[in-house]
Amino acid sequence: MNHLELISKSSAFANLDLSHAYLFISDDSIAVSGLMKLTCCKLLCRQMNAPCLVCDVCKMTLDRKHCDVLEFDKDKIVVRDIEELLDSAMVTPFGNRKIYCLNNFDTATTQAQNKLLKIIEEPPASLVFVLGASTHALVLPTIKSRCTVVMVQPYNLEELKKSFLNYYSNDHKLELALNVSCGKISSVEQFLDSEQNQVNFDLAIDTLKFLKCSADIPRTAKFLLDNKESLLTIVKYMSLILRDVIVLKCSNPKLFMSKVYNKDIIDISESFTVCACLNILKKISIILQRIVTYGNTTSIVDNLMFLILEQKYNCRAEIQT
Repeated sequence: MNHLELISKSSAFANLDLSHAYLFISDDSIAVSGLMKLTCCKLLCRQMNAPCLVCDVCKMTLDRKHCDVLEFDKDKIVVRDIEELLDSAMVTPFGNRKIYCLNNFDTATTQAQNKLLKIIEEPPASLVFVLGASTHALVLPTIKSRCTVVMVQPYNLEELKKSFLNYYSNDHKLELALNVSCGKISSVEQFLDSEQNQVNFDLAIDTLKFLKCSADIPRTAKFLLDNKESLLTIVKYMSLILRDVIVLKCSNPKLFMSKVYNKDIIDISESFTVCACLNILKKISIILQRIVTYGNTTSIVDNLMFLILEQKYNCRAEIQT
């Protein structure tokens, strides 16, 4: 799928100034990749309205066939990769510029980043670096200080929907994918490409809705453990649902992220106060860290169940008093 029209209209690209080094940062991998391609087109395109995206130069760049665009798209960037880059950096480009694209730059080792820093500090006039990273935390401050850093913002859901309607029908699944995407192109695509994501969201809803007492723990825990490979996603969806509960209690239901589940959100809201939702959300961040660091899954699920029940009990006690 091609979302370049959407990406090209974003402020991240529209406000881009000329530089010898760019660093695009977002965990929306499709947005970052698209911005990197568009930047290369903008630098190489000879048309007045660059990038035109229809000339031979733009087409070759988008098809990854332009001889002056060298791409490094690896799971991990090491010193040897940078050494190979430096070996070719002094070769004169065929055109006016030679562009090095390094995606997943947050995976580069410290040694590799320091190696690249030497040429980014004093690059040949014809050399441009276009870097992409999912987080700024793993990129050296010295690299960031020498780049035009662009923190890619989430997309407007209506604009995102318009782009996806070029490839998908306007149905329940697309609506849900958009609502849980947080405005990220890659999140929508991942949701649409997997039937499991619909199951994951339903599990998140059911856990918050039907877990009412300790006797429900074994049945609910079994459902979650049967889908333990998706536990991280399920817990993230719980966060979105609880966010909607807070929105319902504090403002306008029209602001729901999960609009197709309005009735379920309303039902869930009867069991939680705003304070309870905030308490759970605070502790869910810790639970997510435990899942990522491969903690004991059974223990994590049990802790999650007791956390939800505790907050439901506190809510009932608060209402009764």
